[in-house]
Amino acid sequence: MPRLPLALALALLAGLPIVRADDESSFATVPDASWERLEPLKEIGYNLANFDFSAQSCRITCGVPPAGAFSIYGIGALPRANLLAPTEFVDAVASVDILSWQVPQPGLLDGSFPGVFTRIQPETGFGKTDGFLLALQTLQGGLGRIRIYLASNEALLQLSQSPTFTLDPTRVYRLVLASRGDRHTGRIFDLTDPGTPVASITVQNFNLASTPGRCGFGVAMPHPLPIDVTFDNFLAWDGTPPPLAIRQGTAPDTIELLSDTRRSMASALETTTDPSDPAAWQPATPLSTTESGPTLIRVFPLTAPRSFFRGKSL
Repeated sequence: MPRLPLALALALLAGLPIVRADDESSFATVPDASWERLEPLKEIGYNLANFDFSAQSCRITCGVPPAGAFSIYGIGALPRANLLAPTEFVDAVASVDILSWQVPQPGLLDGSFPGVFTRIQPETGFGKTDGFLLALQTLQGGLGRIRIYLASNEALLQLSQSPTFTLDPTRVYRLVLASRGDRHTGRIFDLTDPGTPVASITVQNFNLASTPGRCGFGVAMPHPLPIDVTFDNFLAWDGTPPPLAIRQGTAPDTIELLSDTRRSMASALETTTDPSDPAAWQPATPLSTTESGPTLIRVFPLTAPRSFFRGKSL
């Protein structure tokens, strides 16, 4: 097996950032008071939401306000509950796993809307919340799609949506929302295949483009029905791509790139044989992708030209 060129190893490792977790919880313990439980309906007298961390996850349940509340308060009275992490970011990535959700009842288009947030502004609450939301819309027939919304005074403006895809209730899905300047990219992953998103959408929106805000997650319901959704493994950080490590592949004439799986889900891997030419960087397509614990392993052929790799923020 040919030896790995030293220049290739140095190209991968030099100048790469140190990864640190900013706001992270596996909910093995109850989040402390710096994590805000945002319940807009509570401000108008409806204390309906509950956050349950007893199973080392975050199960959010929410009852239904009286029918009169919908005619009085309109869309603001839709039952929902959210958990906001403490740190404020301008450029940010937030991700969360969805363990369970509600499918639509007969005769209704959709069920629960679990989602993840970026740039939530300090002034939060009933009729006041601003920020960005990536939501999973659960649909009839075992289908779903993702949508990116701008929340302005709590009213949701849809910016983009993906085509529909199949949702398997026996699997765990991860929502990833990356906000960088005026660009917002949403992805959803089936964790049985962490190297390839099920769906991905990107939009440009100039609202809050340089404004810091908090990240978080939560759930809404577009119908007067109760909510019961379970989340796990929340992570928010500044969006810096993960450092790359390299080793010889187990298959002949291959190399393996190793990176942090969760942060890799919010970045693009690029390659070139001429790093002096900014236009020469192209998406890197691995021969195969596997996961080992928190590490994503991507296998590439070891060809004659020296290759350079880099992670790029979405």
